[in-house]
Amino acid sequence: IVRPEVLFVQPPLAGVGPALRAWCERNGVRLVEQRIDSLAELAALGESIEAIFGSAVAEKLAPMRAELSPAAPVSEQAPRVLVVVSADPFLAVGTGNYLDELLARCGVRNAVRANGWVELSAEAIVALAPDRAIGLAETEAGALDIAGFLEVLPWQGTRPEIRAESMPELLSPSFAALARRDALERLVAAAREPKP
Repeated sequence: IVRPEVLFVQPPLAGVGPALRAWCERNGVRLVEQRIDSLAELAALGESIEAIFGSAVAEKLAPMRAELSPAAPVSEQAPRVLVVVSADPFLAVGTGNYLDELLARCGVRNAVRANGWVELSAEAIVALAPDRAIGLAETEAGALDIAGFLEVLPWQGTRPEIRAESMPELLSPSFAALARRDALERLVAAAREPKP
């Protein structure tokens, strides 16, 4: 039987349900509520973990601290990148989340200026006219689907450079996503290179 002393939860927008809160109180479980949609919130989670578990965990979290600090401003001349995480419907990465912040750390601008995760029509994607279009998916098949849909859109003028890969760790805000930033940076860099 598992008898936790601490329970970490990312609460929904409505907050932690009363049944879970009551269960924690009844069983003497410390409930730590932390949203982790942004890197600042992920840093706050790291601080909570360190405060609860002490120096042993602090050493493991140390390499992530640099990744959690605010990114330098991105140049207005930096390439505009569209990041798509689903092709049916098209769902893109907007602003105000960890992936938008990781894009800034890669030295590119997010082509989508709306906040959150944004459902886009094919026409809206074409109108964005990004310099690059990146697909992130749970599986290789999902990455191929995204790339295939992006490649057949009726782009005006020059079609953006398109790359897609399976990177499931990047699809959830976590320390594992931070550890994959280099892979995202390589994917963005690969989009700069001509296709074979």
